This record gives sequence, C-alpha cells and structure tokens, in this order.
Amino acid sequence: MAMAVARVEKQYHCMAFSTQFMPLAITPEMSLDQVLQHTQRLPFGGTDCAVPMQWALRNNLDVDTFVVFTDSETWFGNELPVQALRRYRREINPDARLAVVAMSSSGFSIA
Repeated sequence: MAMAVARVEKQYHCMAFSTQFMPLAITPEMSLDQVLQHTQRLPFGGTDCAVPMQWALRNNLDVDTFVVFTDSETWFGNELPVQALRRYRREINPDARLAVVAMSSSGFSIA
C-alpha cells in the first residue's frame, strides 16, 4: 500500500508506527523486495493510531488526509485517535480527514 501511495501521490510521508513514529524511506523506484527488506527490520509494538496526528501537530505539518493501514490491532496511549484528529483540526487544518484501512475485520472502528 505504501508503494502505491509513493507512486501516485506528489506529496506524501510514509511512516510506520507502533508506540513511536518512524519514517519509511519508501520511494516510487523501490521494488517490493526492497520495501519488504526495509520494513521487516522495524521494531513494532502496540498500535497507537493517534500518533500520526500527534506527530503532524508537533511538526506543524499541514496534512489534508491521514491514511492509516492496520491489521485492525489498536492500542492508545494518552489520547484517542478521534481526539487527536479533533485537536489537529482545531490547531492546524479544520478540513483534515482520517481514513483507516483495516486489512482484517475486528467489527469495530476507531475513526
């Protein structure tokens, strides 16, 4: 999915997250094997889906759409994803959107 984003979008930030946010150096030129090698080394833990909005707030980054790809595992720290999105909208972009793409169904939504 990150490869598709990198190949289609002009401006994007591919990031991986668990309890921390990590840049993914995925470029449109990379092969699937290269992307898999890069991502297999990442330290994954709990899935805090508020982290993308919190990171954009800390970095004063104007984002129109946050897209979260998840295996439907979720965990949160001090702030729910919907609260982080509301705060982001108040402070930076009132039109920001959050799309959550679940790769498996768990019967609930976080957005």
